[in-house]
Amino acid sequence: MTLFAARSLMLGALSLALTACAGSTNRPAFTPHQSSGQERAADQSVRVDPVWQFSVNEKGIGGFKPVEPFGLTTTRGGMVVVAAYSGVVHGLHSVSGEERWQLDLKEVPSTPPTSSGDRVYLGVSDGRLLALDARTGAVAWTTKLNHIVHGQPTVHNGVVYVQTSEEAVVAVDESTGEVRWTYRHPRVAELEIQGGGRPTVLGEDIYVGFSDGSFYRLNQSGKQVWVTDLSHGKRRMVDVDSTPVQYGKFIIAASHSGGLSAVHEDTGRVQWTIDRGGITNPMLANGRLIVTTSSGVVLWIHPETGEIQQELELARPGLTSPMRFTEHTFVVGDSDRGAIVLDIDTPKLHALFEATVGISGAMAHHRDMLFVVTNRGMVYGLKASLL
Repeated sequence: MTLFAARSLMLGALSLALTACAGSTNRPAFTPHQSSGQERAADQSVRVDPVWQFSVNEKGIGGFKPVEPFGLTTTRGGMVVVAAYSGVVHGLHSVSGEERWQLDLKEVPSTPPTSSGDRVYLGVSDGRLLALDARTGAVAWTTKLNHIVHGQPTVHNGVVYVQTSEEAVVAVDESTGEVRWTYRHPRVAELEIQGGGRPTVLGEDIYVGFSDGSFYRLNQSGKQVWVTDLSHGKRRMVDVDSTPVQYGKFIIAASHSGGLSAVHEDTGRVQWTIDRGGITNPMLANGRLIVTTSSGVVLWIHPETGEIQQELELARPGLTSPMRFTEHTFVVGDSDRGAIVLDIDTPKLHALFEATVGISGAMAHHRDMLFVVTNRGMVYGLKASLL
């Protein structure tokens, strides 16, 4: 196992990488998804440069609350849709950053937006679930639920799945907004919180976690297939609000203080566990499992055994979940610095986009562009290129 734990070493690597980036003038065209047969150059690296910026902070620093929920998503048509804490949704052109439309929700959004084709879905703090046309901002439908939607909606095979603040899973028709079914999780009083889980479809079934550490597999009709406990004896902050991923017959999910676990798809039986708190959404890439922690550490894990193969301490807490960026890189947001592009195979730094304040929400990308929103409500469009 390789351990990069010294802050001075990491900051030195950041400085060297940025110096190398700044000294390069001839940059070849960026190819976000190379063919698997193409040989990778040993010295190939990625850099990102700001192309445009757009503020969604209408109140200024004095009146702005730098907290979730706000977030963004991209669509297949090249729109960046930003749900701002102010209650306004902005539709921006991905290449130019030009605002094409805006919609005032009259309330604070309760989820980041999710895109499917040219539609966008998001929750509002008054209990509404909205479907918007990403090209125009027009409302396609509105469904009023009994409780507030928490956690990003998931869209699969014509159904929008959401989790509400009462810890219910609701399946809504993607075209009409009609509720198809609701699964209500029995709540434990001393553990009740307003959760932020995201139902995830793997195969044809739905996987979702709750604040008491339980992790469920539901079928397409909302019936329980199995349930397992991922709290592993912990009593507090055991929420399973990460987005699970699948590796073979393993479903891999995280409990906030219960650690990262792999459970068998058929039985729900736990196969392995890593007892590390504060793990975010896991990411699978090139046969590797990559996670970040709330203490500022990136872990490379063998998805079949749970063995930690590499570990990188970025020396600052508050990392976002890893997001696949190119064939060989992923990006994380740092709550103090900005966006950091890292190598999938080794703990190698490719690029750092240093914002005036950090990033706490999910990022998105479209073709050769990366999009981030800072804690002060500034949206950046970053263009990627190869060194």
